[in-house]
Amino acid sequence: AASKDQLEPVIRELYRSHVFHIEDFVEQKEEGYEGFRIGMPLAGADSVSSDVLRVRSMSSALGIDPGAVEAGAKTSSQTLRSRIDSEFSTLEKEIGGLNTDRNKRETTVREYEQRISELKPFASAPLDMDLYRGYDRLSVFAGHIPGDVTFTVPHEKFFTDTVPGNFLVVAVPSENRDDVEQTLLEARFQAVPIPEETGSAKERVAWYTSEVTRLNAEIESISARLIEKKDAHTAFLVACDELLTAEVERSEAPLRFATTEETFVAEGWVLSEQVAELSDSLRKATGGKIFINEVEIDYDRDAIPVKYDNPAFARPTELLMDVYSRPRYRE
Repeated sequence: AASKDQLEPVIRELYRSHVFHIEDFVEQKEEGYEGFRIGMPLAGADSVSSDVLRVRSMSSALGIDPGAVEAGAKTSSQTLRSRIDSEFSTLEKEIGGLNTDRNKRETTVREYEQRISELKPFASAPLDMDLYRGYDRLSVFAGHIPGDVTFTVPHEKFFTDTVPGNFLVVAVPSENRDDVEQTLLEARFQAVPIPEETGSAKERVAWYTSEVTRLNAEIESISARLIEKKDAHTAFLVACDELLTAEVERSEAPLRFATTEETFVAEGWVLSEQVAELSDSLRKATGGKIFINEVEIDYDRDAIPVKYDNPAFARPTELLMDVYSRPRYRE
């Protein structure tokens, strides 16, 4: 327990020592804490959280999996923070720009491939796309059909079996539309949308195909540049993620403390052999302006955290144990 002006030094020392298992404070449920409230994050928490999201966005764009990156040489937090201040925004702009360019091209490729798919059946018909629409007194049907069909009303028809599923186009006077629709229904006709295109369908397919080829080449070039960025900056971005995540956790630590307007109380667990060392370091960090009390364990009430202390050959099984349940303290 200490006054709030000691909040940052205490948190800094707790996280530096890395031995204090914080017990979350829950309002209205803790005896002896009447009038206490959950604390507020430290100043700058929002900014650090935003930086974490920016780092992870860049890592996602580059396809970086932090868990799959092997640990390299350690870097001091001061050096890394200096690099973040000097390099972060420029790198984010470069990666973001490349990723945006690639996404735009990929979206256009998908759109053009859809246009090609829609136009291909019409490429076999001897009509420009303008001629399929715009009539007041004619109705035009286009689609796939198992076989050719005969109409008993005035009409113009094109049928081909060179297209998968066959392809039929028929134009009829609008007053005969219902009769033609019934005939097509009985023939298991499947209508397709008529693309909003002009000119020859075959020429439009060729143009879209050429554009898809060009865009895919540009996508490959951009992807290669992103791979270069990944190779050059993976270690930096993973280190940034690690540092900033730790900073977020530290800055949000007060959300786990009990506070009043002037003071705070942090409860937690420490290995017995490290109590004295941690207590001394906290007193030193605060100039002695802190109250530390070691509380007796209530084995019936307290949910005591468990730290494994297994021989090396048994440590691989710890992961499997955690999937089920970590052993309780007295097991």
